[in-house]
Amino acid sequence: LQELDGHLGGKVKVVKVNADESLDLSLCYDIHSVPTLLFFIAGSPCFRIVGTATREAIETKIKCLSQQTQGRKPFKSLSAIRAANHANEQTQPQGP
Repeated sequence: LQELDGHLGGKVKVVKVNADESLDLSLCYDIHSVPTLLFFIAGSPCFRIVGTATREAIETKIKCLSQQTQGRKPFKSLSAIRAANHANEQTQPQGP
């Protein structure tokens, strides 16, 4: 992933999250197995790979998604995603 991050010249943002240390994100994005790769477009998950994947498979998927999203908003930062998730949790009705 680090190689791809450098190879694609800033066209994508690669963020690594420790699922055990970020249970809020793991629950929010329904992560049950590691590794899990989530692909986001404009802050919303659009594709996932569960388990290992080759560099070529990941690169192909990134290129395919980037071609489909020409002209869309840039990716949100991880902190922006967390803030939005926290705001959504605050507005959800609580159980009895």
